Amino acid sequence: MSRAAHLTLITLLLAGCGGGGVSPSNFLQPQVNLRQVKLRTAGITGGTLDAQLAIANPNHIEVKGAKLSAGLDLSGQHFGDFVTTDAFTLTKEDTTLITLPLTFKWADMASAAKNILGYGEVNYHLAGTMSVTTPVTIDVPFTKDGTVSVVQ
Repeated sequence: MSRAAHLTLITLLLAGCGGGGVSPSNFLQPQVNLRQVKLRTAGITGGTLDAQLAIANPNHIEVKGAKLSAGLDLSGQHFGDFVTTDAFTLTKEDTTLITLPLTFKWADMASAAKNILGYGEVNYHLAGTMSVTTPVTIDVPFTKDGTVSVVQ
C-alpha cells in the first residue's frame, strides 16, 4: 500500500471516530425531571429543600456539565431558584440523579407550604438551563411540568 493510501486510510479512520464528541447539530437534548423534593431543614422564617433532578441523557456519549440553574414553582407559586457550578457527568444513554439545595422563606410560600408540610404530592413547574460540553460548550434550556412527591 502506498504512503498516500496509508494517509487516506488514517484520515478516514480518525474522521470516523469523531474525536469522542457530538456536534451541536447532532446533540440530543437531555430530559430533566424533578424526581423528589425532600425537606432538609425548617425553621420559623423558612428552610431548605433538597430537589432531586433526574436527567436522562439520550446521547451515545457521556456528557460533561459545567453549570445548571433553574427556577422551581410548587402549587403554582414560585418557590425558589437553584444554581450549581459544580461539574457533573451525564452517563451515556442513562439517567443521572443530581440533588441540589433550595433555600426558601415561608412568607413567600402561602399555598405551597401546606403541601410541603403535609409530605404529600405537589404540582411543579421547573424551568432552567444547563451548560454542557459536547466538546464545545452549549447552553441547553429545559422546562418540565409534573407532580412530585415530598418526603421527610
